[in-house]
Amino acid sequence: MALRTRTHPYERHDRKAWKASDGYRVERAGKKILARAIVLYIKGDWAEYAHTFGFPTWAAKWFPCIFCNCNKLNMLALQSVSMASLPWDEHEPSDYYEACRNCEVVVIVPDQRGIMDIRKELEWDKRQNGFRGRALMGDVPKYNLIKGDRLEPSKMLIDITDFDNISVFPTILHFWRTTKETITLHRNPLFDDPDVDIEGEELGINPYTTMTVDPLHDIHLGVLAKFIVWCLWTFLIADIYDVMKPTEDERYRVGIQRLRADLWQWYNVMRKQKKDGKPRHTSELQTLTLKMIGTKADPKLRAKAGQTKDLLGFVVHMLETHMEKLKDHNGKDLLEAGKSISIVMDIMNNHGRVLPHEALQELCNILNASACSIDHLPIGSSCMGTLCYPYAPSVVCRHAF
Repeated sequence: MALRTRTHPYERHDRKAWKASDGYRVERAGKKILARAIVLYIKGDWAEYAHTFGFPTWAAKWFPCIFCNCNKLNMLALQSVSMASLPWDEHEPSDYYEACRNCEVVVIVPDQRGIMDIRKELEWDKRQNGFRGRALMGDVPKYNLIKGDRLEPSKMLIDITDFDNISVFPTILHFWRTTKETITLHRNPLFDDPDVDIEGEELGINPYTTMTVDPLHDIHLGVLAKFIVWCLWTFLIADIYDVMKPTEDERYRVGIQRLRADLWQWYNVMRKQKKDGKPRHTSELQTLTLKMIGTKADPKLRAKAGQTKDLLGFVVHMLETHMEKLKDHNGKDLLEAGKSISIVMDIMNNHGRVLPHEALQELCNILNASACSIDHLPIGSSCMGTLCYPYAPSVVCRHAF
């Protein structure tokens, strides 16, 4: 808000008076800021959007996507995705505001006795499937409050822990009716609401024009990491090197050493290639061990986002090279999926922030084709979701279109 109005703030972020430790900020209060700033977009991973911004997680039954009205059962039904239409309806800013208003309960408490009546039923609920905050464990009929209503921050009570110290009456409290939650689990104060915000205090931010998909988390540390680690374990399980060892653990230990040697050779080949007349930049792993790929039952790749790009090329190369031994381990489907992901990466790397119509159409074609091939893999629905998750439905709705 300070950057929008080009004025240094008169108080702290919690609307309390400056402290002596705030130093120069006290002296600058009310003075003009030389620059003005606006929020172009907010970029983060899905977990951050759920935790910080108050949206349901990808595991939610009815509204797992921030941007559309898909549910857990049909969120991966990608076959009908096209340039012309989507199988889900996109959310509008008005949908978010309405969802907030449906859950909000405003209470005017006239005196300390009213605070005590509410305090009797108010508890911190930190259960995994609980009310997620300081909520009522019983009804308070006097104020039309019911069990599950959660005390929320507001302009008069920014910190809900100050509830016990309220001394100015009448006071206005805001509760959130958890039984009516739909597309959001909290009202985020960053997002404008024309029916709530005071004129001149709007930031011009709402979830559906400002929030974007983050390729670093959703693709490099999401799709690529999951696909790569699945392929690496497939190589070990299929024993592509014919390791003659009596136990499974020994075969995996020797197999990962052979994979590391092949990976180093792959890196050497990549370093010699040129792009636009310059040496090709590679982001390489320093080593490759079993600890870096998790376990057979719980595969997890320990690598940086930039390292997954070259690892993708490596696993596709290995799938092509050892296809004969991988036939009985879904090698063909893995190769098709790997090639599809590689093409998607090339499309995104070869264009700027705004993709041309031809590139968007190609993305849709690849999405539909790869969804069919991935569906044959015995990885389970979780990996199906991981492989398609940046493109379904959020990337189609926001990142591409």
